[in-house]
Amino acid sequence: MKMQRSLLSVLFILISLLVSLTSTAQNPSASSAAALTQLAKLTASDGTASQQFGTYVAISGNTAVIGYGHNEAYVFVKGANGWMDMTETAKLAGSDGQVTLGSAAISGNTVAISGYDSFKNIAGVYVFVRPSGGWTGTVTETAILGTATGVVAISGNTIVVGGGFLDSVYVKPAGGWKSTTQADATLTIPQTTSSNFTTLAVSGTTVVAGAPQNFSGEGTLYVYSRPSAGWSGNLNPTATLVASNGLQGLGLGWSVAVSGRVVVAGAVYTLQFGPGAVYVFVEPAGGWVSMSETARLTAQNTIDLGWSVGISGNATVAGAPFNTVGFNQFQGAAYVYVKPTSGWKSTSHPSAILAASDGVANDWFGLSVGISGGTVLAGAPQATVGSNALQGAAYVFGK
Repeated sequence: MKMQRSLLSVLFILISLLVSLTSTAQNPSASSAAALTQLAKLTASDGTASQQFGTYVAISGNTAVIGYGHNEAYVFVKGANGWMDMTETAKLAGSDGQVTLGSAAISGNTVAISGYDSFKNIAGVYVFVRPSGGWTGTVTETAILGTATGVVAISGNTIVVGGGFLDSVYVKPAGGWKSTTQADATLTIPQTTSSNFTTLAVSGTTVVAGAPQNFSGEGTLYVYSRPSAGWSGNLNPTATLVASNGLQGLGLGWSVAVSGRVVVAGAVYTLQFGPGAVYVFVEPAGGWVSMSETARLTAQNTIDLGWSVGISGNATVAGAPFNTVGFNQFQGAAYVYVKPTSGWKSTSHPSAILAASDGVANDWFGLSVGISGGTVLAGAPQATVGSNALQGAAYVFGK
């Protein structure tokens, strides 16, 4: 929770300073988003004012998980007729009802969410496995991993939790997820201080940790490759990734995602304000080595591109939640980039620009994003739903 409070403090300081910059962000081009359309608006059945549903989003295949840093997270499952406006299929909650759930991740049938039990004073990663009857009703945790809470990532049988100096890796036992306080491996994150927050992603055998406040805010990414014998012991980074145009305040690693051999990371210029960018790093044929980016993705008229990022296959999505859309300050947008046939290249021309069809000022659309296959998910935690100001919503886009 300390990491989350630190991140929120930086968030609100940044927002107050971004007000003076919003006049540079214009309405996204509708024609550029023609390939992707809004398929659904997702809301909580018990939504209330100031809930800020959509602060966290994650998607895997036909299943989305949406949270807001309170006692429940919400599961949505694509119906037989496709995505449509809907409320949740199931809720996720701690078994004693006292758990505050935060950062969420999903892979297949497993959801991992950082949590803190205020009644028992226990922190950890809460693992929820889809019941045999599907995601329905209220589902409680299958296991609790570790004793710390922070950002969470999952890929297949591997769950990673981060925050501060170390990331912890947990591997699913042969008999299924079981509660444990002992990690299979710990990953050392160099150069961090107690006030730093970190970001985290995992795909297959690769873990990436972002440290955006390293080196006076220049930011760095650390890549860890699973040893041949598996995740075990205390591991140092395999490679360090940096921006070729690095400068103090760049903030590389403010957000991070990985898919296969490609890492993407947002840099929102947290100290020296600028338009933001997404940096793409492609693993060399011989494996990860310390390097600068393969490509840099930007867009015209953005102020915070890369606040959130996601990648799936050949497509990456980046949130810009404080962009002005039309005359709506801080409505927010999401930018999609598709890898050219010749490979990732630097560009300022996104393949699509996404915005909510009913978006208004101060929605913060794109504060959180996710992507799986051809489906993009974006949270708008300050959206008004009905008469409930700041209830929040999430939007699904696809073809």
